[in-house]
Amino acid sequence: CIGNDCVYIKPINKFPTDDENLKIRWVEFCSVAKHLVSYKVCSKHFSPNDIKDNGRLMPGAVPCINVDDSPQKLHTSTSLNLNISPTHTPKKRKLLLNNPRYFNDLTDEHFATPKRAKRHLAFAKKKA
Repeated sequence: CIGNDCVYIKPINKFPTDDENLKIRWVEFCSVAKHLVSYKVCSKHFSPNDIKDNGRLMPGAVPCINVDDSPQKLHTSTSLNLNISPTHTPKKRKLLLNNPRYFNDLTDEHFATPKRAKRHLAFAKKKA
C-alpha cells in the first residue's frame, strides 16, 4: 500500500484514471510526487462510508485516514514501550564464488556430485 507509512500488504484500490481532479487528491493524500500505475491504496485509508458492501469504492471516494498501526512499538496499559522485532528474518542467500569463469578453470571437484556435474557440463558445452 502506498498510503502514508502503511504496513498492510494487500493494497486493493488502484488510483482513479478517469477523473484528473480525483487522482490529484489521491496523490496529495499519499504524499507522492506523481502517480505511477503500480500505486495502490488499501481500504484501511478510506472511511466506512466510502466502501460499498461488495468491498468496492464509492464513486468519488478519496483516501482520508492515516493508519498508524506500526508493529514496531507496543503500548501497554502500564505505559511501557516494548520494542518488538519481526519474528521472520529473511534467509541470507549463499554466494557461490567457486563457479568457474573459463573452461580451463574446471576441476574434478566441479564434477564430484551428479548435480554439479550436470551444471558444469552444461557450462562446458556453452563455452565449447
